[in-house]
Amino acid sequence: MYSGGPDSTTLLFDLIEQGIEVDALFLNFDEKGGDFARSVAAKFAGQIAFHEYDIAPFMRNFYGLPQPMLMRKAQGFGMCLEEDPYVQPFGSAIALTLAASWAVKHGSRDVYYAVHDGDSHFQDNNRSYFELLSDLTRSCEGEQYEINFQTPYLGMTKAEVISRGEMLGVDFEQTWSCAHTEDIHCGECPPCIDRRMAFRLAEVVDPVQYASDLTGVK
Repeated sequence: MYSGGPDSTTLLFDLIEQGIEVDALFLNFDEKGGDFARSVAAKFAGQIAFHEYDIAPFMRNFYGLPQPMLMRKAQGFGMCLEEDPYVQPFGSAIALTLAASWAVKHGSRDVYYAVHDGDSHFQDNNRSYFELLSDLTRSCEGEQYEINFQTPYLGMTKAEVISRGEMLGVDFEQTWSCAHTEDIHCGECPPCIDRRMAFRLAEVVDPVQYASDLTGVK
């Protein structure tokens, strides 16, 4: 599963480095990250297959919200892990089982997801949850269709993921983290704060521009 963010882009580079055949599946929720996902995928046109599915219209109609989300992510270092009103119940299970269904249809047994240790505070972002989903695919469709949900960064902090990306040569300028859909990162939303602190802890220069500077997070 690919989002265009620094974590999933690092994982993409990681899998390519390991020689794993990759199909990058991008579920478009009408986020700014889509532009960056396409840009990065274009650079690897000869090495990966990029698949984009626009599910934003269905999501808006089904949930009655301007930008409903399925996946939870960490809300920033030292911040309260508040529930986002746009993140929908069972959203992670919906997105991951969609990915599993797509994988089975296309002959794959593994779904890779760049969730990291900072995300694991949520019930649907821990190792036992992913094992349960894998068991579900086997129970529903039989062992021949069991999907392994691979989460290689679950034991790593976001800063460690950034360090890994730096080592792999990820162009972080071509990644998107902001919760808003402006031309540049706002620097104030939880994902922006999370990103800036991770780069700082990793001692890696964050090349993206921010609309504002946050005290103590520069």
